Amino acid sequence: MARGIIGIDTTVAVGIFLIMVALAFAIYINLFTPGRGTLREEADLAAGKVFDFVSVESHDVPIAYQSAGPQSNAVLFFNYTWPFGMNSTNITSSSGSPLQCMLRGSSSAYFKADLASGQNTFTMRYSNLLAVPGCNATLNTIGAKRAIPLSIQVKSRFSDYRINQLFTMQYSQAQKALGINRDFRVEIDGGLRTYGLLPPPNSDVFVRTRAGELAEDIYDTLNITVLVW
Repeated sequence: MARGIIGIDTTVAVGIFLIMVALAFAIYINLFTPGRGTLREEADLAAGKVFDFVSVESHDVPIAYQSAGPQSNAVLFFNYTWPFGMNSTNITSSSGSPLQCMLRGSSSAYFKADLASGQNTFTMRYSNLLAVPGCNATLNTIGAKRAIPLSIQVKSRFSDYRINQLFTMQYSQAQKALGINRDFRVEIDGGLRTYGLLPPPNSDVFVRTRAGELAEDIYDTLNITVLVW
């Protein structure tokens, strides 16, 4: 009789132990879902690849000219060495207004501007986007005044050209080109422009958002959101 009781107690104890192990494992699964950390890492990696693809290295160069008095439609020029080529060059006034500009040879730029007395500062911006045309005006360069390029400022910026490149790709082609194994979606400025798939209901979606300046427009910014699941 005692042996039977001991056998039952052992069976119950083993059963309780197995239940506790299963319960502990279930709690572990809920707290540390296998693959969840991997998905988060893959989401960060995928979003980073999207941000990198739609960004370019962009250079801003202040251009200074000291004027003895005010003048309208003055033509200025400067010499400069462009590391990416000259095609993407644009020049703006201190208020951000685009100025007519013209490139000559491989090392000179001319632009037309209204001058105030004293120091006048303009901004030249160019990026490693050889396919984007920049200064294409025709200016009379006789009597052009020499301006001085100052210290370069280097920054990674979003590019409309690169965004359009991505948005015109077939989805599967984009996944392959960017090396992304997960499904994803890109939203510009809260969904004004979108690319990719819609997340399925009840799915784990990781969202990464980055705000940044636009390479093609000195005073424009974008908010880009990448959803990964």
